[in-house]
Amino acid sequence: MSETATIKKSKIGTYIISFIIGAVIILITYLSLKSKADAKAKDKVIADPKTKPGASIPKTPKFSYNEASITALTNGAYPLVNGQKSKLVFLLQYALNALNNDTLVLDGNFGKQTAASVDMQFGSNFVTKANADSLLQYVSMLPDVDPFVVFLYNNLK
Repeated sequence: MSETATIKKSKIGTYIISFIIGAVIILITYLSLKSKADAKAKDKVIADPKTKPGASIPKTPKFSYNEASITALTNGAYPLVNGQKSKLVFLLQYALNALNNDTLVLDGNFGKQTAASVDMQFGSNFVTKANADSLLQYVSMLPDVDPFVVFLYNNLK
């Protein structure tokens, strides 16, 4: 006489399989949503105005300054720090005003207001060459940037 052994289904096994299936569904959903969010983020990148004419980028307001007093300043050196007075600081002030709607006086003097704006923009009390270059390159490509600013920036390189 042969006996047949029966095995009861374990509830723990059912829970483990359900957990694995649920985890896979959550992972697939997460990756799908992440890829959609990444695609939206790529759509919001500001287009390079030199490669795509008519690209939608913010307009820079016109700022007042004394061109003769700026021309008389030294070129300056990096890092830009509090107390420095130079053409580089003037360009930094112009860029911060254009991008952040700051109200810095465009005098080329790295004072308290410029330091506060730099801290907001870069999270430090100084500006490195890499940070300044990327900021100034962007501002120099804006459609209504002051030609004197572009000239000054191009001749300081």
